[in-house]
Amino acid sequence: SERADVHLIPDGIDVDYYKPGEKNIPILKKYNCDEKNKVVFFTGRMVERKGHRYLLGAIKYVKDKFPEIKLILGGKGPLEGELIKLRNDLDLTSFIEMPGFIPEEELIPLLQSIDLFVLPSCVDKNGDTEGSATAALEAMSCGISAILSYVGGNIDSIKNGEEACYFKCADAKDLAEKIITNFSNASVYSTNKKIAREYIMNNFSWK
Repeated sequence: SERADVHLIPDGIDVDYYKPGEKNIPILKKYNCDEKNKVVFFTGRMVERKGHRYLLGAIKYVKDKFPEIKLILGGKGPLEGELIKLRNDLDLTSFIEMPGFIPEEELIPLLQSIDLFVLPSCVDKNGDTEGSATAALEAMSCGISAILSYVGGNIDSIKNGEEACYFKCADAKDLAEKIITNFSNASVYSTNKKIAREYIMNNFSWK
């Protein structure tokens, strides 16, 4: 039989909407952050497969190296109470903001103002996981470095260690190491932000 050519068409990113901009200090202050913080961000429905707990757990290790770290962990859902309790039990209330739902009109200014986006998806007890890495790609389109779990639709979205990097799925320590590495070399960090935007422009724009 003849072999058909198969082409994977990923989600398109609106690069004119998700674009770099000036750091928005009032938005950061609304979420109890400022320009002195290293701000990590993720938002998504608080269900098991989104992996919020691994990002929360990673901050326990990162804060010892970077006490200026601040995580904005957005979203609402059935695990919200459990995640708030975990944050409190780990004594991370001064390092992690959990504001609930983040309004659409604040999302772009926030993405333009953060230092790092993490997509911490995992596989839940029913075998469900992330369908695509769109949220991370949108952040990268804003000129932001990203770290993605190596699972589901995240796989093959990036070239690991170039415009973004992977961490081991459901491994808070490995995620912490990747965050620390990201913030430890200012020149590499700056280059990665520029490359992230270029990568999305060249590979995921609607054009």
